[in-house]
Amino acid sequence: MAGDRASNVDEQLCVKKGLKIRDINRVIFRKACSRLNAHQVLGRDWQDLAGELGKTVGDVLEYECEKDPAGSMLSAWDDENKRNYVEGIVEALRNINRSDVIQLFQEEIDKKGKTCNCHECGRIYRM
Repeated sequence: MAGDRASNVDEQLCVKKGLKIRDINRVIFRKACSRLNAHQVLGRDWQDLAGELGKTVGDVLEYECEKDPAGSMLSAWDDENKRNYVEGIVEALRNINRSDVIQLFQEEIDKKGKTCNCHECGRIYRM
């Protein structure tokens, strides 16, 4: 009775957990990028985040030429894989101790969660 089975878990994703960079508020995105673009003496800026997201030295050198390197890097990362979600960025930001930027993104994730009705936290959609 394969037809009676619930959908494969890999084919479902909570809207909140599936939030992409391109889906967040543009003002919040710019504010986060501005904070990441500001050079940090101890690192913890967009370059460290790039490393956490698997970017190479060559990638970083390429983004350095951009007016908004953090924005360019995050947008490219978002587009690289359909399974690259804001939650992944939040985890990478935790690794570089950037709670100020995490808070911005977490607010966007939480906004999505307010419309959820899945068993954990939100509406399920098919991938």
